[in-house]
Amino acid sequence: MTGALSPGKQRVRGATKWYVDFDKCLPFFNQTNGCAICIAVCPWSHPGVGLNLAAKLARRSQRKDAAE
Repeated sequence: MTGALSPGKQRVRGATKWYVDFDKCLPFFNQTNGCAICIAVCPWSHPGVGLNLAAKLARRSQRKDAAE
């Protein structure tokens, strides 16, 4: 693997998120005509998870907004 996906969230341009190092990703992606590792490890990609995860994130956002 290329090490392009960070193992944990990082602060990027003021937001905490998973970081993809495209300088590492793109050469490998071009060599292999795509790899889809990011898709395979993304929680949104797992069957049945996307809707539950979206609902969970919406609830979290509502709690955060109510607390402010």
